[in-house]
Formats: sequence, C-alpha cells, structure tokens
Amino acid sequence: MFTLDPKLLLLPHQVSNKPIINKDNIGNLSFEEKIEIINNGNEKDLRILSKDEDPQIRIKIVQETDDKNILLFLSEDKESSIRKEVAMKTESEDVLFKLARDKDNEIRAIVAQRTNNKKIIAILMQDSDSNVKKELAKSVDSDIVLFNLAKDENDEVKYEAISRIKNLKHLLQLAKNKNWIIRKIVAETNLNKEVLDQLLNDENSEVRKAIVNQINNENILSIFIKDENPKIREIVARKIKNEKLLSQFNLDESKDIKLIALSKIYSKEFLKQFALDEDEEIKSKVLGRIARLDIKKNKDEKILSELSANQNPYIRFEVANATSNEQILSQLSEDPSDEVRLIVAKRSKNKDTLLKLTQDHVEKIRFAAILNLKDENIFKKIVEERLKNNEVDGIIIWAIADTTQSEEVLNLLSEDPNRDIRNQVAKRTQSKNLLEKLMKDRSPIVRSTAIERMANKESKIAQLHKTINLFYKTVIGNSK
Repeated sequence: MFTLDPKLLLLPHQVSNKPIINKDNIGNLSFEEKIEIINNGNEKDLRILSKDEDPQIRIKIVQETDDKNILLFLSEDKESSIRKEVAMKTESEDVLFKLARDKDNEIRAIVAQRTNNKKIIAILMQDSDSNVKKELAKSVDSDIVLFNLAKDENDEVKYEAISRIKNLKHLLQLAKNKNWIIRKIVAETNLNKEVLDQLLNDENSEVRKAIVNQINNENILSIFIKDENPKIREIVARKIKNEKLLSQFNLDESKDIKLIALSKIYSKEFLKQFALDEDEEIKSKVLGRIARLDIKKNKDEKILSELSANQNPYIRFEVANATSNEQILSQLSEDPSDEVRLIVAKRSKNKDTLLKLTQDHVEKIRFAAILNLKDENIFKKIVEERLKNNEVDGIIIWAIADTTQSEEVLNLLSEDPNRDIRNQVAKRTQSKNLLEKLMKDRSPIVRSTAIERMANKESKIAQLHKTINLFYKTVIGNSK
C-alpha cells in the first residue's frame, strides 16, 4: 500500500533542513552535520553525540555544554585530551571529584587549581605527584591545608605552601621545625618580626643566610658581622653602609670581605682601623684612601709632586686623580701601575703624554688615550700610517672609528683591511657618498649595514618632504 510522506503535507516554510539524530543513524551523519547539531545545543542530541567515535566531536561537546551528566560521562573518556578539557570546563564538584583520581597527572593538577572542596582537597593532598600538590598549594585557601603541605617531601611544594601561610601560629611552628629547609623557606617568604626573633640565632648557616638576604635593617645585619660563615659576612658587608659598622670587619679573616668593607669607608677615623693590617694590599689601599682625603684638603703642587714618587701605587693613583699639573701627569704616564697610567690617559690634556699612552702595552690604556685625544688631525695621521704599513694597533683604530666626527677620517677608515672597522664606519658616517661606497664593500656584513643606513636616511628624507608639503597645503594654502 502506498504511504504518503508526512513532509509532503507541510508548507515549504514548515519543512526543516536540520539534520536529525538518533542512536541508530549517528554513524550516517557527516562531521559538518554533527557540528551543526552541537551548535543547536539540544542536550538530548548532545548526550547521543557524546558517544561519537570522533574525539573532535566529543571535545566540541565539552566546549559547548554545561550539562553535568554529559560532562560526568566524558570525564571517563578514553582520550586524556577530552578529560583534560572537562577538567578545565566543569564547575561541578561531582565531576571534579571523579577527575581528582584520574590516571593523568596533568588532569589532577588542573583539578587542584580549580577546587576548594574539602573532600577533593583531601584526595589531592595524598597525591603521589609533586606537581599536583604544588598546584594545590598555589590555589588552596585553607591555612591548615597549607600547613600540612609545608611538610611535604618535595621542596617546591614546601615553598609554595609556606609562602602563602598567613597564620602566625603555624609560621612559628614551622620556624621551629627540625627540617632546616622548612625553616629556610619560612625565612625567605614570611620573615616578620616574630619569625625573625625565632630564627635569628638558627644553627643552620643556610637559614641565617636566608635571613640576611631578606633584611636591610643595619642594626639586625650587624648581629651577623662576626658570623662563622664567610658567605653570610660577605652579604652583610655588601649591604651595610654605616662606616662604624663596616670598620668592625677590620679583623675579618677574609681579605675579600675586608676589601668590600674598606671600599665604602671614607673617613680617616675608620680607615685607620685597617691601617695596621698584615696584608700589604689592604695597608696600601688604606694609605691611598687617607692620602686622597689629605689631597682634597690641600692640593699644593709641591706636595703632590713629592707624593707622585711615593712607593705606594694607591697614593700615586690619588695624585693622578687629583692633579691638573701636566708635568706630574707626564711623569705618572710611565708609572709601573696600570691603574695610575689609565687615570692619566683619562685626565691628561697634553697631546705628547696622550700619544705616548696610545703605545701603552695595556689595551684599555691605549683606548682611553685615543678617546681623550679628540684631535682629528692626529686621528688622520694615525689612520694614514695604518693604511700605509698596517702596523698601527687595531684597538687604536677602533677607538678612532668610534670617536671621530670627521667624515674625512671616516672615509680613510672605509679602506681599512679590518671588516669590523669598516662596519663601524657604515654605522657612524652621515655621508651619502660614503654609504654608497660601502654598499659595494667586499664584506656582506658591511654592505648590509650600509644598505640599512641608506634606507633609513632616504625614509627620513621622504618623511621630511611629506611634512613640508603638508605644511604648505595647510598653513600657507589657508593664508592665501
């Protein structure tokens, strides 16, 4: 018997083209049809599709639904990526409770980030994976839970937990813990007055070091000036500024610590406490610092001249740093101390003295002398000498390339055999002709620098023309 399709009796606008789903035809639907069904949001259809073989369909369902039962079902999905998506999406404690026992560590860690449920927290506190407990310590609000996590075997879990504890009673208990790592973390993260009083005389040097790293109060730091651990004393010496306290390091067994303290003392009263030191370097530095104070008060050239011949290099250094007498500076330009000659290279205004220092065997002194010369004619002669016989020191040429303002000198330097010198010229020249020349250089690095500089130059010129044209149009044009 012929049966009429009921759809034929419907008016055109009553006919739906939307795909229809049931458990029998799910396998016949295309991917696009399934996505359309998901987007329609019918929970009954979503429950059917949650059993679909395609994981992309199941993930899409997780993203689109808030239905607890669907998410509960998908929390047992064989694909960890889908269970992970559920963990990130759901607000249901029942679903999170189930996922708190998931075999995937990452999923349990996500649950740890998203719950404050006591039962779930109790499960996660016993988790075998330290990362799960670390995430729990980062997110949980309970001080009791944090207090318990503070005693975990894993140091990262301890740190995250202790850093978030607010309860003073718990902190003080942890400050008494037998485990020094716990006490150290307390010192690093929660060093209030009460905790400090508890830990101030801790037997463990790592705990004491954590304390001095955290505090800046000089009265408290002074307690550690005589600490048995040299690393702690060094931290204290670097932090303290009070000269009277710093002078207490005069008997320290470490030369380095004494030098750190000495570098911040400027008054004779406290400098003298280091003057009898057995170490010659320290004794010389002290006498040099005292000489500096005397020189500041009295810059008599006769006295400075006498001091410039002193056996103590630190005193000669202070003379070079104080005098403007070119005769004394010329004498000190031949000093055996590198530091003395360096200060002369930086301070002298005499060309002969500076030219002599450009031949010094110490690179930084040669460099300083060239920078101080600032004479383009001398620069030109040095570069010409280099191009003639290639015997001029490269560091001198580099200093000239980095200092000169003369396009003539830069043009000479563009012929230098050293690629880095030519590249420095390409970076500094303002000459379009010189840039065009360097764009054809044999080195691709030099060519690249020159091309980039030329492009920037042309861009700025174009922008300037644009600004001028706009000015004429808007200002001069409106005035007519």
